[in-house]
Order: sequence, then C-alpha cells, then structure tokens
Amino acid sequence: YNNGHEIRSEGECKVCTCEDSGEMTCADMTCPELHCEDDELISYREGVCCPYCLSDWVEAMNPSIRIKEGQSVTLTCAVHVKDVGMKSIVWYKDGDRVFDSYKLSINRLTLKIEDAGAKDRGTYTCEATKGGVAATGDFSVSVHIPAVCTHKDGASFLQGEIYNPNQNTQCTCDARGRHSCSCILDHPASIQCSFPTAGVWYDEHCNKTCVPVPGTCTSGNDPHY
Repeated sequence: YNNGHEIRSEGECKVCTCEDSGEMTCADMTCPELHCEDDELISYREGVCCPYCLSDWVEAMNPSIRIKEGQSVTLTCAVHVKDVGMKSIVWYKDGDRVFDSYKLSINRLTLKIEDAGAKDRGTYTCEATKGGVAATGDFSVSVHIPAVCTHKDGASFLQGEIYNPNQNTQCTCDARGRHSCSCILDHPASIQCSFPTAGVWYDEHCNKTCVPVPGTCTSGNDPHY
C-alpha cells in the first residue's frame, strides 16, 4: 500500500492507514447515526460493520425452486434483524398459515417439504414481526409430475422412461401422456440376413424377416414394379 492509503476491514470494524514508516495504524470504524422510516428496522449482515435501515429485512434464500415428484427440499429464511424470537416468525402457503403440515425448524427459519407432490406446489411465505413492523420473504415451489402413458398391452410407464413390450420394440412417453414405439433394428437377438438380401421387413411386433429376392407387383396382369 502507498503512504496514506486507507484500508477498511468491515468484518473487524477497523479502518487502517498506511503511515510514512511503512506501518499500519488502525482505529475503530465510526458508524453513522440512524433514523429509520416507520416500515424499516435497524438491520445487520455478516461481514458488514455498521448497521443500516432496511424494510425488506426478511430474505428468502432459495426463492425459486423446481423439484420432481417424490423429492425433498428445505426452504431457508434469513432474518437480518437482531432479537426476533421464534414465536414472531410464521409461515404461510398460498395465504394460509402453516401449522403441522410441514416440518419447521426449532428457530422457525426453515421449512422442509418431504416426498413432494402436486399438493406442495405454490407460494410459501416466511413472515417475521418485531415491534409491530413485519417483513416477508416469498418462495415459489414447482413440483414436476411426470405424465403416465399406457401401452395397448395394458402396461403403464412414465414420461422419460423406456418401455419394451418385447425384445425387439422400445416405447417412449412424452409430456402429454402420448407414447410412440419403434423397432430396435440391430437387436442382438434378431435374425441376421445373409448377403445379398433384397430387403428387410418388420411386422407390427418388430419381428424381422429377410427378403431374399425382390418381389414383383402387378396391375392388370402387367408386372411393372
């Protein structure tokens, strides 16, 4: 550092200055006097020396969540104001207060969703109150429910899965619950056609047939294709 250079250490609340002798002299950081608005409280953050006025002093740490059916997730709420008791922190889902339907931590700062399903979709709100002043943090939770397809043989399978009705066929399921099937052309168990082979045919069950010679079709007794 150059002579006269000032270094602020927020975490330690110190201001240090580089002196002529090459040594640092440090003093306590002076914080300004605060005059907060009616909807604000004096807030603190880790690593920041001086408190400050803040209206949005409740923060949703993971506000947008997308999970799959059956997964679990924890919503984490941060309160940037000191001395807020756990009884002053409440949770809501789509405007209704949460009591026993979800697992809350002892300090009420986390809410856990387990084995998520369609009923767990929605907006969750963490609300804290101190001295008559309230602040909230919102979480949007989306739960993906895979579509279900049903094959003509009666078997059901989920979106993204591959179903094999037989060793020669594979079927997939899309997001609208529609399935499509195709033949596994190079399945190891399928018969091998010897060269030369005029063609290869597959029936509706994807069974492979070798055609040794070209066929001839006629129209009006006139073989032309």
